[in-house]
Amino acid sequence: MFNFIEFLINYGIEQLHNSQLMEVKFYTNLNSALPNIESYGIQNLRIYVSTCHTSCKSCDGPLENDCLSCPINSSLSGGICQCKTLIYGQCLKYCPIYNILQNGVCIDKKLLEINKSSETQVITDLMSDEFNHFEVIQEGWYYSLESPQLSSYSSSSCQNRKLLLGFGSSYYNTYSSSQYIQKTFTNLPSHYYIRVRATVYLGDKWNIGEYIKLGTGSTEDIYTISSVSSEDLGCGGPQQYGDRIVTLDSGLISHTSSTYTFKIEWKALYGSYSQWIGFREISILLQQKNLLCQIYVGSQFNECFQCIGVANQSKSREVNNFCKCPSGFYDNYPQQDDCQSCPAECPNCVSSTICSMNCSQKCGNLGCDHQDKCNNCQDYEHKFENSYKQKLIIYEHIQECDILCATCSQSGYCDTYCDEFCGDQGCYSNGICKNCKTFFTLFEGVCIPQENCIYNQSGICTDCLEGYILDTQNNKCTLCPLECASCDQNFQCILYCNLNCKGRCNTDGTCIDCIGEYNLVNGQCIKCLDSCGSLRCDSPTTCNNCIPGYYLDSQICYQCDSKCLECENSADNCTICKNNFNGKRELPECECQQNYVEFNLQCVKCLDSCGSLGCDHPNTCNNCIPGYYLNQYSQTCLSCSRKCEECEISLDNCTICANNSDNSRNIPECECKQNYIEIGMKCFKCQDIYIQNLSEFLICEEYTNAKDAKLIIKNAFFLIQRQII
Repeated sequence: MFNFIEFLINYGIEQLHNSQLMEVKFYTNLNSALPNIESYGIQNLRIYVSTCHTSCKSCDGPLENDCLSCPINSSLSGGICQCKTLIYGQCLKYCPIYNILQNGVCIDKKLLEINKSSETQVITDLMSDEFNHFEVIQEGWYYSLESPQLSSYSSSSCQNRKLLLGFGSSYYNTYSSSQYIQKTFTNLPSHYYIRVRATVYLGDKWNIGEYIKLGTGSTEDIYTISSVSSEDLGCGGPQQYGDRIVTLDSGLISHTSSTYTFKIEWKALYGSYSQWIGFREISILLQQKNLLCQIYVGSQFNECFQCIGVANQSKSREVNNFCKCPSGFYDNYPQQDDCQSCPAECPNCVSSTICSMNCSQKCGNLGCDHQDKCNNCQDYEHKFENSYKQKLIIYEHIQECDILCATCSQSGYCDTYCDEFCGDQGCYSNGICKNCKTFFTLFEGVCIPQENCIYNQSGICTDCLEGYILDTQNNKCTLCPLECASCDQNFQCILYCNLNCKGRCNTDGTCIDCIGEYNLVNGQCIKCLDSCGSLRCDSPTTCNNCIPGYYLDSQICYQCDSKCLECENSADNCTICKNNFNGKRELPECECQQNYVEFNLQCVKCLDSCGSLGCDHPNTCNNCIPGYYLNQYSQTCLSCSRKCEECEISLDNCTICANNSDNSRNIPECECKQNYIEIGMKCFKCQDIYIQNLSEFLICEEYTNAKDAKLIIKNAFFLIQRQII
């Protein structure tokens, strides 16, 4: 009966580990011949991982200065990963399209124009180099139209930038309704103004008149397709043209709520494989200081003491109403600090030319000149209808048509109307606009949407996006030549792009992407060494990782030993052995296992007769197993004589005789000693045996009559012990 003893052991180890892989092995020296008596089991295995600082790729501790290696867009210095492209504390591979890179920081010049003081805060989203559907849904993004596969295919890449939606994403454009994405940002700090920007990628078959709209109501920025683009972004479907990158900008908006719903709406006729749209680089600037307030109470900028402009007059701004203008006045800031009087015929107005009253709910932010006669529409899909005639406003001192009318009659109604995009100067009697609304350009009397224009004055563009030049003759922004970072009016490069840039470059000449095998490093395209791996390099003489067959040491790739397919830290520290299909190599040296020899780059088993020293060739041996001796000329193991249990040099040069437990044989011949006879490979003393067949054993004849004979031999191979009577 066995007395079993059982143990329950809690065991834990702590060690440095910075690989993406970990293998846990359990070993035992229990007696494998007694599986029912000796055994062990494992339960409640837990692995706790102490993560690196967010700036590190690998580390030997949790602190910021414990980094061992860095992400692609960072460099290691004193254990700290220093970001090369930083925007609002976030480390990126590239700056947003509407930013430039200065001293390792992404700078938005247009945001700086309104960021005159330090009382601002910027919220960003979709800036990362990588994101997926599950991340954006978890962060609160919402799609107006979900499709069955949307959870798997709602992001894509274009020009090495990740897009929300994009080419081939599983969403569907429809003929009947617009689509949108939105996200509500909550718990915003106290502020008075916001400015929202977003980068939109439009690909392939977008038609003139289709649009993308940022925001709603008075905060919307509408981009309308006015021409077919010939640009190719290098991503999308087989129709490799019609691509464009658009920056939507809401401008400075009065906003005080702690929540803001970001929304982009679009309407297109084709599916996402022939007419696609993608989004990234969302930034929301919160102006925490009211620009209209001149003097604050306290340091929190949450209570205004005095507004800008004159004080204590009828046209003074109202301190208790966020410095807004009183009734009968309109705001023309920043052109004028003081509130401006509405026209005498218009008791309440939005501007010098637009009255405000109780308008129809369909009317937009420009108000109306009559309750159902809108100056613009709330919903982009609601257009002026012929049945909505613009009434002629006749005042005692005004006897001319309203600016919305091209022609009018004494009946007090417009006979023909100006185009809806004509500006505050209206149009001529033939319908040709005199000027245009903001972000529309007057071209041969027609107001067309301005592409890539940032600012205009009376419908005339005065400033273009970076990388575009103002064509004053045609009043439009034209893209500089591909090789130019900036250009002059004659489209001659003022600043060239750096060498080996692919496509457009930043306005400082630094590259956004590189051609062929060149790698982007700090805006420069450099060619990495052939030994550099997929993470490429930070300089022409260093690598971030290595191709198989090389290992990284101080950012230099060295070749592994010839036995290694892959190695790490040193040449002979193999992680994968070369030509190891039969699995007979031992890591990390990749030497063949015992009793195997390397032959034709493979581990081949030695001959079965080879001993513990193995072999140097598949057909030779270094020593032999018992019963064999090593032939000095052929280096092969030959069988010993049957008399030898072990031998050396020759087959009959025994070192141990077979069947010699009674020491009855002579070494090295292993013949039976004198007075012994060999029967059945065994030596017997002659005086102890009785011979039935004397003719076969003449040597023992003189002992046949021995009185003490105890052994009768019936034949040479069958022995029976018997007492002779």
